[in-house]
Amino acid sequence: MKKIYFVLFLFVMLLIPILNVETEEKTIYDGSNVQKTDNNYDNAEQVKVGDRQQGWTLGDFIVSDYSSRLSDSSGNDIFLKKIGDKITLSFDLQQNIKKLNNNDNFQIASIKNANLVNPTLKGKINGLGTLVVQMKEPSGKLEKAKVYKNYLSGVNKNANTEVITLEEGDYHAVLCYAIDDTSFLGDILNRHQYYRIDYNFKIRNGNANAFIKDISTKSELEDGATTTNGFTIDTANSKYLNIQIVKTNQDGKVVKNVPYKSGESIDDEGKYEISITTDYSNIATKKTIYVKKKSVTKTVKKEVTVGPRKNKSSIKKHILLVVLLIIAVSCITIRYESKRNEKE
Repeated sequence: MKKIYFVLFLFVMLLIPILNVETEEKTIYDGSNVQKTDNNYDNAEQVKVGDRQQGWTLGDFIVSDYSSRLSDSSGNDIFLKKIGDKITLSFDLQQNIKKLNNNDNFQIASIKNANLVNPTLKGKINGLGTLVVQMKEPSGKLEKAKVYKNYLSGVNKNANTEVITLEEGDYHAVLCYAIDDTSFLGDILNRHQYYRIDYNFKIRNGNANAFIKDISTKSELEDGATTTNGFTIDTANSKYLNIQIVKTNQDGKVVKNVPYKSGESIDDEGKYEISITTDYSNIATKKTIYVKKKSVTKTVKKEVTVGPRKNKSSIKKHILLVVLLIIAVSCITIRYESKRNEKE
């Protein structure tokens, strides 16, 4: 009996690591890349010996639920997503904010209406740590930064804070906080020390595809389809697709080789080869669409020559003249016969 329990115990111990395997993709940004700043969270510099956060880490940024991860030329992370992926950003806190690095005198300080530089925010840094997330559009336009004040409050050690779901774009996340030294000398000499952790990353659609639709019916056109109405390309909100269109005429001569302009309608006759890529896809998606106009059958109308219509009053006049002429002839004839009879 003891052997059976022992075997069951070994089986459970072997099973636990398997059950703890993460089923979703996860990456951790090293939060040790922290910088010390002034009270506007500007003029950042590396943490040095003697600073309150020297030698330990507050926590790490975590990005989850992506399909694959790459790096750009600057070393920033690029997360590729596909349909169904909901990429999220969170912060894994590794410290007790009231006893940082197991030091009873070090704790996260509550800040009121502090400023931030890069991105520039005035009076928006509040509470026990503030997370700021700003996205840059493909055009280079910066969206209004999202501010999560009092971000670290009520969070236990080794617990992920609020999860933020992100779409395609270039992101800059920065966690701003201050550390107090509550010891007598620390409080008098330097009440707050200000720190920031910056994380720059990108999210891109990993699916190099788009939907080609008939201009009139709005139905999707498959590869090799023919349309008499023309077509447009629906990118399904993918912001970073590269779409190239090559048009050839009936002789097979290339007459156009241009990038597709978003929202453009194409209805000129010809053969169109469409190539769809992303900056991070190795294989292009290619589709061919034919645009042919409907043949128009012309109906030739026979011209019928219609003579001038006769006026009714004119006809009556002509009849009257004929009648009078007949009467006159008759009278002359009677008169002539009468005279002839008298002579005889």
